[in-house]
Amino acid sequence: TFRGRDRIQTPENVHRLYDLIKYEDPQVLPAFYFALHDTLVADDIEQATRIAYGAKRYRTVTLKGELIEISGSMSGGGRPIRGRMGQQVKTKTSRNDANTSMSGDNLEK
Repeated sequence: TFRGRDRIQTPENVHRLYDLIKYEDPQVLPAFYFALHDTLVADDIEQATRIAYGAKRYRTVTLKGELIEISGSMSGGGRPIRGRMGQQVKTKTSRNDANTSMSGDNLEK
């Protein structure tokens, strides 16, 4: 049953992610509700934790993208992974040479 248009009472009066979606064609609403159900949007992980593990469990996402599933599993967050271009690279050129530290500017082209 499509319940997307039904308003629900949310803990701490947070928004339901589904209600924040802007659409032009109302025929797509059931697809969005199928994917999002009653996922709630919290300001931060502390609020998300309070909401997700309250008397009733909710799937909750933070503004940073951290997600707490109804099962309790968490995903997202953490430090962003960045590439290593431009960082120093240690290389061993031969058995007799010691480890040499080179930056990207000193490498042969």
